[in-house]
Amino acid sequence: EESGQGDQEALDAYQQCLGELLLALAGEPQGRRRELLHSEIKSLMSRAEYLKKNIKMQETQSDASLDRESLADSVRSSCCVQ
Repeated sequence: EESGQGDQEALDAYQQCLGELLLALAGEPQGRRRELLHSEIKSLMSRAEYLKKNIKMQETQSDASLDRESLADSVRSSCCVQ
């Protein structure tokens, strides 16, 4: 995430790591170490959810921008045709 990769690449890395950590958590016996691992997984999940929302917002903004451009082109072409 901090290396400047795109949000999607960072999200993919989070998802891969979380998959591995969840497997490790499943095999971890009760105790402080399991609690710490669980806490870290929750933190990473929150960061991954933030990235997902950010990606979704960027896609929505991009779609809206494309829609505005299409509408503007349509208006321009219909205004000039008589």
